[in-house]
Amino acid sequence: MTPLIENLFLDSKSLYSYYNYKDVNIDEVLRHLCVIKHTENYYVPEHQINGALSFISRKYLSLSDLLWKFPLDASKECLQSFNELLYIKPNMAEEWVGLISKISPTIFIASWFLEEYEKNSLKSGTFRQFVRKRLMNQFRYTSLLSPYLPELESFIKEQSGLYDLHVHLNGSTETESVWMSAVNNPDKAMREYIISANKKSTTKKQLEQIMPEIDIEMFKSCLERSLKYRQEIINYIYEVNYEKKLLIDGLEYLWGDLPENCIYSDIVKEIILNILVMSSLKYHKNEIIAQKYHFYLITKGLFNALLVQQKSQFGFDQFQSITDNGLREFVEVDYRKRFFQMAGYPVHNYIRFMEGRFSPKDSKSKNRLFVNKIIKDFTAFKKNTNSKTELILIAHFIKKPEKIISLMI
Repeated sequence: MTPLIENLFLDSKSLYSYYNYKDVNIDEVLRHLCVIKHTENYYVPEHQINGALSFISRKYLSLSDLLWKFPLDASKECLQSFNELLYIKPNMAEEWVGLISKISPTIFIASWFLEEYEKNSLKSGTFRQFVRKRLMNQFRYTSLLSPYLPELESFIKEQSGLYDLHVHLNGSTETESVWMSAVNNPDKAMREYIISANKKSTTKKQLEQIMPEIDIEMFKSCLERSLKYRQEIINYIYEVNYEKKLLIDGLEYLWGDLPENCIYSDIVKEIILNILVMSSLKYHKNEIIAQKYHFYLITKGLFNALLVQQKSQFGFDQFQSITDNGLREFVEVDYRKRFFQMAGYPVHNYIRFMEGRFSPKDSKSKNRLFVNKIIKDFTAFKKNTNSKTELILIAHFIKKPEKIISLMI
């Protein structure tokens, strides 16, 4: 994989242009990627960057080409299928982890299934079967993949799962779930973040490091516009497939469901959306839709960067800026989904024993409510899965700077 392109959705310069309603073309995007790579690592020689740029510009001729071909190329390089389940190739595990720290795995998962979708398209009679068998079966609760290692799979089977002796329950919700909640509720998602930014300089500094052109209010606006563009893309896909306008907002109407009756999880719906957009860009090459999709994916990529420590970030201080920014607060009140996610349910049961760590509250009553909530959600998870998973809770105190008291003599 060409290293230059892994920063495709961390391009805050393009987002700034879109924010000001300016078009962005493939040449501008590639130029921005060169600048990002230089900023990320000043020691990369110019001739290496120019060589990568030349290769990418020959391979992807337009923005619409780039947005469906790059994920497909990456998924073919990094992923493999075994027993109708998707895994990371063992020799690509490290590269994959680096890649999904910058780009949502749902984009690559979607591209993997692009060809199979075209045999089971929206208008075919097999679309629902395709979603149920290939997407809901593995990605109902998580988009995180594991490498296929026969020895590890054998151990998991023999031991009924793995023994995780140190997992922080807060901060463990995967970013895809946080993003889906945020894009559907921008006000709620940004409330704690704005409070954190007003109290802590580290939150503002983190934003300025990741997207120097964008301030907090602009980023909130980008979240709101992402939801708007998402629906406009859905409307376009509906018109392309059915040759008539979609009169009611909702992804579910594309396959004939009512939103309130659809059993597909948010993660699966996001994979479906990516499949449909990529298929549309592949055959129709609509650059306006490509730009709206690009805006959506950059906003998502930069949102992800606020939640996941990047390769270019080092040490506890930079990690602490992620834990302190408040972006996860609104979604991490529910632990049940987190246990499903960690287990890999329904096709896997990765966890046999879990030592779950939590940060104690500042009073007995708050601690009682907090711990009871975790236990209640874990009990619900076990009841729904018939899992043998055991949970031990460990109080884990958060390090805070010492208060220096000056004594006047």
